[in-house]
Amino acid sequence: MPMPGSPLFEDAIKAGVIEKDVIDKYIRGEYGEGYKGAWPYYIPKGITYEELIEARNETYRKFYLRPTCIFRRLKKDITSFTRLKADVRHGFSLILKGSSADDTTR
Repeated sequence: MPMPGSPLFEDAIKAGVIEKDVIDKYIRGEYGEGYKGAWPYYIPKGITYEELIEARNETYRKFYLRPTCIFRRLKKDITSFTRLKADVRHGFSLILKGSSADDTTR
């Protein structure tokens, strides 16, 4: 998602994918309800939406499934069984789907 002030945001405006007043429209609720309607997507030319999602999922896997990241989470989870269950669920989701169990963009 192109965020205001980022180079991607400026690229999306130049490409005509989003309008300059996107922030005003977002604040007025003109992009619909729920997560999918919350902010316009920008998919650069030469890549499909599916390829973009797969690249994101691969990045999530590479980052969150690093041994140091897993160990750090387990150290925090030792004090909370509820958090441990949630992290195990998210871990399996990352392995199987490449995204969080709570990710609604799929």
